Amino acid sequence: MKAAVQQKPFPLKPARKKKKSRRKGHILAWLTPRLLKRLVVFSIIFSCVLWLLKDDGIARLQTGFYAFTANHNLAIADIQIEGRHRTSAEEILSTLNVNIGDSLFQFDTESAHTKILELPWVNSVLVQRQFPNRIRIVLNERVPLAIWQNQGNFYVIDKLGKKIEKTSAQDFPDFLIVVGDNAPAQALTLMTLLAEYPEVRKAVVSASWIGNRRWNLYLSNGVEVRLPDDDPLKALKTLEQAEKQYGLLQKNIVRIDLRMADRMIVKPKDDTSSAAASQNIP
Repeated sequence: MKAAVQQKPFPLKPARKKKKSRRKGHILAWLTPRLLKRLVVFSIIFSCVLWLLKDDGIARLQTGFYAFTANHNLAIADIQIEGRHRTSAEEILSTLNVNIGDSLFQFDTESAHTKILELPWVNSVLVQRQFPNRIRIVLNERVPLAIWQNQGNFYVIDKLGKKIEKTSAQDFPDFLIVVGDNAPAQALTLMTLLAEYPEVRKAVVSASWIGNRRWNLYLSNGVEVRLPDDDPLKALKTLEQAEKQYGLLQKNIVRIDLRMADRMIVKPKDDTSSAAASQNIP
C-alpha cells in the first residue's frame, strides 16, 4: 500500500483593489483646500505686481505712502542746521529743495549729503532724519587762511592751500594776500612763521612766493622785506629785534634785504645811488 501524501493548502491570492472611477466629475479631485489657498494668494500677489508695473504704479504707491505718513504726524516740521558760519541757511535749503510739511520718509539723506558737500565752504556734513518730524544737519566748514591773488582775481584759501571761493580783498581786510603760482601751498608755512613774531605780522599786508623757494613781504607802509630761502625764521627774528630796538619798520625806507645770513641791507627812500645802508648782524 502506498503511503498517503499530505498536501499543503494552495495559497489564496489577495483580492484586487477596485480601481477608482475616473469619471469627468472627479477632474478637480487633486485640488485640495490647502493648494487652493496658495493659488489664491499667488494670484493676488501676481496681480499686485502687474498693477505696480503698469502706468507708474510704483510712483503712485510711493506718493500715496508719503501722503499717508505726512498726514499721520510724520511730516517735516523743523530743519535744524548746526555749525554754520559762512554758509547761509537759504543756500542749504535751496540746495536740498525740501519743504516744511513734506513726509519725513520723502527726504533722501544720501542725496542731501552729496549736495551739501558741493557747497564751497563745507568740509564735511552729517545729515540725519530724527523721528517724528525733524531734519538735523551738522556742518564742518573750511577755515579760511589767506587770500590768493592770481591773474587779477582773488580767492580765499584754506590751510591746505585749496581754493574755497572767489572773493575780493575787501571781504577779508585782515587776511594776508599771497601771490605766486605755488603760493597757496606755502601759505600755511608762512603764516606759522609770522605768528612767532606778532610785531612783524601786524605790518605785513601781502607776500610774494619768489622762484618757488622764498618769500618777499610787503608792509602796510610800502616797505619790501626780502627773506632768505634758508632759515627765514632767523631772519624774521632779526627783523623784529630791529623794530623793537630802532623802530626800523617805521623809518623812511623802501627795502630791507635779509637774504644774507650775516647782515641786513636797508635801502632808504631818498637813496638815489645804487648803494644802500648795510648793518652787520652779530
